[in-house]
Amino acid sequence: MTLQPQGNGEDLILVIGIKTAVVTNFATRQAIRQTWASKEALPAGVKVFFLGCRPFGKDDEGADLRRLWGAIHLEKLVYGDLLTDELNCDDSYADLPGKIKEFLHFTATKYAQAQYVMIADDDVYVRVDRVVQQLITKTPTLRFYSGQVRAIDNAQKAKVIRRNDGKYRYSLSKEEYPMSDLPPFALGAYFFLSMDCVEFVSKNRKRLMNMAGMDDMSVALWMLVIQVHAQPFGNLEHLRGGRCTDNLVVLGDLSPLSIRVVHNNLLQRRQLCHGFNYHLWIKPENLRPSTEYSRLTNRIETLVLTIIISTDSLAGIKLLYFPALETRFNHFRRMCGLVRLNFPSAARNLSCHEITRNAQDKLQTYYEDVNGPNFIDLSRVELWRYNLFDADVNAPPFIVAYTLTAAFSRVLLECLFVSVFAEQKRPLLVIPEKILHLHYRRSPDVFVFSILDGKCNPVSNPACQKMIADYFERYRDHNSNQAASRNRSTQLMMLSGEAWSTDGLDQRVVLISTLASANRTKHVYLPMASTSFAERLDHEPKSLLSASESNPGMLEKLKFCAYLYARCDSSRELMYDLLNALRPVDALGTCAGSSRPPDSTKMASRVAMFYNDDAVRRYAPYKFVIAFENARAPGYVTEKMVNAFLAGSVPVYLGDSTSVSQLFNPASFIDCGLFDSLQECAEFVVYVDDSPELYTRMRQERPVTNMTAYYQAFSWHPAVSSRFMADAVLQYLVPL
Repeated sequence: MTLQPQGNGEDLILVIGIKTAVVTNFATRQAIRQTWASKEALPAGVKVFFLGCRPFGKDDEGADLRRLWGAIHLEKLVYGDLLTDELNCDDSYADLPGKIKEFLHFTATKYAQAQYVMIADDDVYVRVDRVVQQLITKTPTLRFYSGQVRAIDNAQKAKVIRRNDGKYRYSLSKEEYPMSDLPPFALGAYFFLSMDCVEFVSKNRKRLMNMAGMDDMSVALWMLVIQVHAQPFGNLEHLRGGRCTDNLVVLGDLSPLSIRVVHNNLLQRRQLCHGFNYHLWIKPENLRPSTEYSRLTNRIETLVLTIIISTDSLAGIKLLYFPALETRFNHFRRMCGLVRLNFPSAARNLSCHEITRNAQDKLQTYYEDVNGPNFIDLSRVELWRYNLFDADVNAPPFIVAYTLTAAFSRVLLECLFVSVFAEQKRPLLVIPEKILHLHYRRSPDVFVFSILDGKCNPVSNPACQKMIADYFERYRDHNSNQAASRNRSTQLMMLSGEAWSTDGLDQRVVLISTLASANRTKHVYLPMASTSFAERLDHEPKSLLSASESNPGMLEKLKFCAYLYARCDSSRELMYDLLNALRPVDALGTCAGSSRPPDSTKMASRVAMFYNDDAVRRYAPYKFVIAFENARAPGYVTEKMVNAFLAGSVPVYLGDSTSVSQLFNPASFIDCGLFDSLQECAEFVVYVDDSPELYTRMRQERPVTNMTAYYQAFSWHPAVSSRFMADAVLQYLVPL
């Protein structure tokens, strides 16, 4: 039988199921979605799903579990490729065979027209076009079970491991498996089944036994029931068992970054293994499968670089470098000590300068390799760039410390203070308050806290006033008693992203606020529409300078209007009701109009990691997006407008009309504040929807045309060549 790799669902050739830990492995799923499984890279006739199952935790973690399920639900809605409840299994290594059986049943019932199923780990890079070509030209469509079969490669059957003292994940008792040799099996990291084999497992899944957490062994035994034996597929390898070669169609044991590096190699028409380094490409220990059930993690990651030091004859040692938390001087000093300790003969006649000079060159070369909007957002590496290229390695550092709540603005703070202190050429550290106390015996130069740190609505609240007084006591008033901090004065700074009153804030505090005016001298205005780019991975501010109609990658607008909110404000609920009465509006978040109670199972919250990127993707099919602000206050223009613009949708806006028209092009959105009533605004939205010429004209407008406002509002971002905000902050800082 000959297959054709073209066509629609009826011509489906391959369904790929990627085993993933639903709680902890979002980064790996994103790496795959944005590389080999992206819409641009995936050939016709192929579908990809992530096999997540049900995560769960202890009974006393109800709040965490609700947050977890909200995040999972959001990911499922955005991407449509994550399977959890669809598979009757638990998200743990111990239930891997159950996960495989459930996915094979899912495929046999939903995609029976497919010819093959591939099961893979989420640490693999798959050259899907070559896999499909090999399936089409070289493999049978019936009784096919294939992968990397070590027993055939080594011409020797594997022995059963009986011990289980915690060191052996793959041990089997005699009760589970009485024989001493294992049958040849395809490694679980990547294997293939023809649809008839898939259907056999689906029909008999209740009777087929699972072999502990060994999905690969389980599949081999299931296939033996129908006398189907594992056969080598060819050109499959994983780094812990082999090496990288350019002819591979699948390479496993990769970190999320390595998956992107391999993809970039192929996009640049390089060899697959170009720039290969085992220690840099290998998946970290913390990303290996766990035998425990998946649990919620609540960490905000900072940039970390892994440095491998080796000689021609001795294996390498690993050294971690956090550019935001440690100066190059201290890092190189640690490096020199480790080299002298681990390679005494090689380092005997070398100075520390000679030892670290090569590391400096390597770091700069690596930065040049990863620097680019197609690889990583520039704001994520701006502090590293400054400390690597511009700062004097021997100078004492500036230290900016921040509270846990202010950590959501970490990227903004890094970029902003690089600009603020750029002319002084001193290293810059932007660190959590906890790191400050653990590792640095001095007060910071700047201490940043958030209006959300205490009960600060309003700031005049006594509890908020006490919190601020405590910060002054901790970082300013006691400085004179600290020998290491003598003659240094810490500048306190508060971030406010809410439309709350800041009256009563100590005049010594610099306020960075999303409101245009405040009753104080030390005030810097920064709209939330701008700060939202510190929480994005997919876009830079310059995206707002182009019309959505001119973007060739923009999805066709097939749906009418989206409504995504967790705060069910009366005006936005009314707008939903009015517009929904005229034409169906999709409620994507918690709020769904005044006639229905909030649906708490749907997640819509700015505190979710990369919420803005997810919102843009969810808005992509919609012609309009309801973008109503939480308050109609001067300057209060938030990410709601930006998310709609980046999705290529027309925002239906309500907020401060003067502020929004100063930052965004009034011809590119519908401002309900200019109508006599929300009913009139809703009717105008429908009128635009019924007028293709008018709608197209709005989408042909650039969201931002006021370049003066652009260079002011987005000046903190390294992609925008302006010092406006840096200079505004610098004038209020105490002498440092």
